[in-house]
Amino acid sequence: MAGAGRLTEAPGGAQPAPPDAKPPTANTPRPWGAFAWESASELCGQYILGMAARPLHLRPSALIPIFVGGLLGTGARYLLEKAYPFEPPGWPWTTFLINLAGAFVLGVILEALVRMGDDSGWRQRARLFAGTGFCGTFTTYSAFALESSLLFRHGNLAAGVGYMVATVVAGGLLAWAGISIAAAVHTGGGRRR
Repeated sequence: MAGAGRLTEAPGGAQPAPPDAKPPTANTPRPWGAFAWESASELCGQYILGMAARPLHLRPSALIPIFVGGLLGTGARYLLEKAYPFEPPGWPWTTFLINLAGAFVLGVILEALVRMGDDSGWRQRARLFAGTGFCGTFTTYSAFALESSLLFRHGNLAAGVGYMVATVVAGGLLAWAGISIAAAVHTGGGRRR
């Protein structure tokens, strides 16, 4: 019986699709609240269990590597900032170097992972741990903004503007350098013959 496995929502409830109905595709527009499925496994996997349709940020298995990486990144930054604190009106070297190192490492990590394959399995966990977790908490926009305002407050306008421009420009260049290095290593351009 053609179309017996497909159900569509109709005003009177779920009704079998007419035998001459074309099966829905990924591009078939559906009205708000409408649903369609080709098999019971698709229904169970996507609609009842919600596993396939669940966004990454709502999956506990994705949050764990971010949490662990975040603990390590925050701890590393805290220790460095404690060891080498910022004293205005001087240059905030610790935060400056932390942000630049983080931009470079993030560029290397993300480019290397992309070149290794799709964003799934261990590559996805590595990205979440090292990229989102560690680099995301190791680098710090809030300290950058605070230290810039402290330089301005202490009357060191040139250093404040210089710090802001240098952090953004050098951070972008180092992220690009990290991407370029990872790409060269992956394609063999970084190997000596």
